[in-house]
Amino acid sequence: MGSRLADYLLSLPGRPHRGGLEVELPVAKKDVASLLDTTPESLSRELRRLRQSGVIIAQEGRRLVIGDLDSLMELSAQG
Repeated sequence: MGSRLADYLLSLPGRPHRGGLEVELPVAKKDVASLLDTTPESLSRELRRLRQSGVIIAQEGRRLVIGDLDSLMELSAQG
C-alpha cells in the first residue's frame, strides 16, 4: 500500500511550496482509496504514517506538501 500511495502522490502535478512540493488530491480520499485498490481506513493510516514521519505535511482540504521527496521516492521504488 505504501509504495502505491507514494507512486500516486508522485504522479500528481506539484508546485513549489516552502518546505517542499505542494500537491492536491483531485478527488475525495475515499475515491483515492478506490483507485489504489484499498480501503479508506488503510489510506488514512498510511497518510498518517507519512505525516508522522515528516514525509508529507497536511494542508487545508485536499492539499498536501511533500516535505521529504527523497523518502517518498524511495518508498515508491520499494513496490
